[in-house]
Formats: sequence, C-alpha cells, structure tokens
Amino acid sequence: MYFFAEVFDFFISFFLIVFNMNIIFMVLPLAIHLKHRPCFLAFVYTAIVAMLKSYPSAGDSALYLGLLGLFANGLAEMQFIFFLFFGYIGISLLSPVMHNLWIWRGTGNANFYFATGLACTCLQTVLVVETVAPCELHTD
Repeated sequence: MYFFAEVFDFFISFFLIVFNMNIIFMVLPLAIHLKHRPCFLAFVYTAIVAMLKSYPSAGDSALYLGLLGLFANGLAEMQFIFFLFFGYIGISLLSPVMHNLWIWRGTGNANFYFATGLACTCLQTVLVVETVAPCELHTD
C-alpha cells in the first residue's frame, strides 16, 4: 500500500496491526447487532471486505451489489438512493477513463485513478451505512 511507503520502518508493524485489527472491531459488533438476519450479515461482511481493499475492482463490488436485490424491502427506506445510483454510474464511467489516461496515454497520474477508487470506497461506505441503519428500527 502507498501508505506504508510513507511510514518510518520502525512503525510499519504497528500500523499493520492497527489496520488488521480494524476489521475485527467491525465483525463482532455487526454479528451481535444483526444476529437475527444472517444472510444480511453476510452481505454486509462482503461489502466491508470490498470496501477495505486497497485497489477495488468491479468484481469485488459486483459480488455484494448482486446480493443487494435480496434485501429490496430495506432499500425502500434508504435516504441517499439518488446519490448512490448516480455516484455508481459516475464511478463506472470515470474509472476506465482515468485508467486509460494514466496507463495507456501517460497524460494523467496515479492520483486520478486513486481519486476514483476513493470515491468508490466512499459510495460503498454510504451504501453499507444506509442498508444497516434501518435494521435498528426493526430489531426486537
């Protein structure tokens, strides 16, 4: 990862431990909160794994976006569906363009492609939060 290139060698093991513990701090609370919906919990876990990858791919997102249709009743309560829909369309159109500018034409730099990856991660975060938030209303 680019982040570890900028860290002093002495702190690399500390940051590796912190980044790997990050996922553990999400797994247990989600398992407790969503214990009554195991299929939805699996969806959230796959979305989190796709979200925390350093270089996201279309296949990572396609797995959990394909499962999103199973939870159509929860989608009706989402507030940012318009923002998410057009955000995913924009990322789908801009990612190949930025990759082409950076790799094939040589006119762009890695920051262009990194920005589309960052925007994709932000959209995935909003999607996970939007889908998990209505579960609080229906827990018994």
